[in-house]
Amino acid sequence: MPETGQILVLAGRFDPTCDLVTSELNRRGVPVFRADMADFPLRLTLAASLDGDRWNGTLASDRRTLDLASVRSVYYRRPTRTRLPDGMSADGAIGPSAGIPSSPTPSSPSRCSTG
Repeated sequence: MPETGQILVLAGRFDPTCDLVTSELNRRGVPVFRADMADFPLRLTLAASLDGDRWNGTLASDRRTLDLASVRSVYYRRPTRTRLPDGMSADGAIGPSAGIPSSPTPSSPSRCSTG
């Protein structure tokens, strides 16, 4: 019986080797969600929580949304570096100067997104 779940592929947008791997997975009917970390956090958003040993939440691009609980494996192949927007530092420190609250309010989900 084939395994169920999706494969999360983190790779650069222009990666011919990864293109071949992704094409073969698609040919075999394996669900694939490909993303480039260069799109985070402006065009790729993450809303996640850890519940015991399981991740819950979503990874969303402008075209698709991945349910993190459905990920069975990750193929990490040289994704492009993340480009942070003005007002957000590499250590994750954000604040009022960035127009983003420094901590989520009880009525809002924890989300790393700028828009």
